[in-house]
This record gives sequence, structure tokens and C-alpha cells, in this order.
Amino acid sequence: SFLFSLKEMKIGVALSVLLIAVIIGYVLKGQRQAGSKAKWHEGPGWNRLFAIYDKLAKEQFGSTDCRSKIVPSDKFGSTQIHACGNSSDAPVVLLHGMASSSLIWGDWVVPTLSKHFYTIAVDSCGDTGRTYPLGGDPSNCPKTREEVAEWLLEIGAHLSISKPISLVGYSYGSFLASEAALSSQSKYFGKLVLMAPAAVVAPIESAWVLRIIALSLAQAILPTKGMIQKVRTWFFDYMTADPNVSFKDMKPEYMELRQASDEAAVPHIELEPTCLDDDVLEEMARNHPTLLVIGEGETVTNATLAAENAKKAGIQVQLYENSGHLLLMEHPREHVVGVIAEFLSEG
Repeated sequence: SFLFSLKEMKIGVALSVLLIAVIIGYVLKGQRQAGSKAKWHEGPGWNRLFAIYDKLAKEQFGSTDCRSKIVPSDKFGSTQIHACGNSSDAPVVLLHGMASSSLIWGDWVVPTLSKHFYTIAVDSCGDTGRTYPLGGDPSNCPKTREEVAEWLLEIGAHLSISKPISLVGYSYGSFLASEAALSSQSKYFGKLVLMAPAAVVAPIESAWVLRIIALSLAQAILPTKGMIQKVRTWFFDYMTADPNVSFKDMKPEYMELRQASDEAAVPHIELEPTCLDDDVLEEMARNHPTLLVIGEGETVTNATLAAENAKKAGIQVQLYENSGHLLLMEHPREHVVGVIAEFLSEG
């Protein structure tokens, strides 16, 4: 229909503008780095990030029931994973959002889920974790839903997993989870949990796109870290709806990680997040029991529309008042872990 075409056109325009902003950011950042030709994972920015990453990973995944591993792939490169719990339990893979890593899960979801499930936190390809794309080139990361499924199933094979893998995604990770579930390898995946999804059940909001453009440009051109930090606070506070939460109150070690991630690299996405058609959502929910977790104050998408679309498709919805996109910081942080564990345990 005309309205559907218009909606898709708006999404395409928004994503195109975002891509232009990221390209500008790359160019300006390259100019400021005096022509540095460092590959992915090379250079002082990455070195600082990994020093912080390794310290936090040891704290989060250093217990006796966790194992940190590198999963090699001839097609995609080397994927960093942290597998916790009993390997004979039902497997659950955790997929983080853009511009972050598996460290968002370590002191949040993993301690509870790993008591009941074989819980695997993954660093996504092309993002600011320890996953190294083939040849140091993030364009070798998965480009299609079939390749997303292939990448995840390679992880499962490396861990000798034979049971269907449930997927818990946060933000962009929710989109990756939905893509794997819609692939021709769908039968190898189980339940889905979509937390604050980027697209999938509702289009990305243009207001959010404009703000991420402003943030990208600010990080590329502002001359001092203090000025950049003010813009980061402005952006991330926009993404929260909990009146008791502010980005500036983040724990120092995670603030350090956030800053180091932003300075190391701009995340590289090969697969743009999209809003799924109603019939595709219904198919996904029919084949994979799905839970949507979203805050009423979500800013990446319209929470009301997302919840309506999800319910129409047969997706369970957990809606939180006074919460936005940053569920890992806002008041649902603890409650949502129990909701996820209960959902994954049902039937």
C-alpha cells in the first residue's frame, strides 16, 4: 500500500542519513588521527579498550563455571564468547546492542540465567569487543540473515551444542536474533527475547536518528574529552526515562569502558536493522515463542506501536513504566532478569 511504502521510504531515508553521518565521522576521525592506517583491533585506542575489557571480563566471567573462548571461523573471523553454566542445560545465546560488547551481560543477566541455562555471551562481529573479523576487515562480518544464523551455529558447533539455541537480544542484538530465527536454519533456534529492539517490531524513530548523528559528529570533531562527554550525557540521558537514572552516574569502570569503546572505533554494521512485516512477525512468533521487553519511554522506536504490533503477531509483551532504552541501567534492571528466566523456562 501507499502508506506502507511511505513508511519504508522514511526508514530508508533515516538509515541513509545515519550512514552518511557515520562516514563523515570516519573521515573526520581519520583526519584527527593524522592519517593512521591501523587495522581493526590495532592502535592505542584499541589497546586502551582491551585493557579495560580484559579487567572487567575477568571480574564478570572469571568464576569456575564460566569459560572464555575464541571460536574460529574461516568465513567470519574469530568470535569471543563467554560461556557460563552447565553445558548439558538448554543453551541461551546473549546478543548485545551496537557500540558495546558481551560485558553488558556479565553482572546483569548471566548470574541468574547460568543457574538454569548454558548461557553464552557473545561479542558481535564488527563491534567494540574482542571478536576479530576475518583479515581485520569488518566487511567480512555476516551480511545476511542466513550468514547470521551460520555464524551463531558455528558457535554452537564449537561448543558441541545439539539442542535448539534460544536467543536473547538487546537493541541491535534483538534484530540479529530475529534474523537468525527467520533464516532457513530456523529449526536450530528456540525461544526469542527481544529487549528494547532496534526496529523488528516498529520503525526506528527519526528523532533518535538525528541525535545519533549529532553524537557521531560531536565525537569526531569536538576538541576536548570534556566536551565530548557532555554530548554523550545529553544523548544517553535522552535514552532513559527513569527519573532516578542519569548517564553521568554510571559506575566509573563502565564509564571508562564506554569512553574507550567510542574512541577505539565506529561500529561497523553489515546488516541494517529493519521493521518486519506483520505476516513475517506472525511467522516468527509461531515458530519461536517470543517475548518483547520494552520501556514505555523507549526512544529508538515507538513503544506503543511496538507493543501493538507484537501483540497482533502473538508475541508476549512486558512493558515497563518510567523506563526507556537503557534497561540495563533503569529500574527494570533486576526485575527483567526474572521475567526472562521464567519465560525461557516455560513449557
